[in-house]
Amino acid sequence: MVDLRKSIAERMVARGVTQAHLAKLSGTLQHKISNYLSGVADMRGETIERMMVALDLEVRPAVRRHKRRKGA
Repeated sequence: MVDLRKSIAERMVARGVTQAHLAKLSGTLQHKISNYLSGVADMRGETIERMMVALDLEVRPAVRRHKRRKGA
């Protein structure tokens, strides 16, 4: 499972993007990014998506495969 908070934080470091700059790029407030990244609060999916676009970060959903039960 992908940890979005960790992926976003790592991409910010790799690109030299501050929380304040990411807030501007994604149209949200710096303290909301701080709260999200520290695990204090969650964010709406739209806001997370804007942050990911700003950081050129792509996350693919994981597909879980379930074993077939016998007799099914």
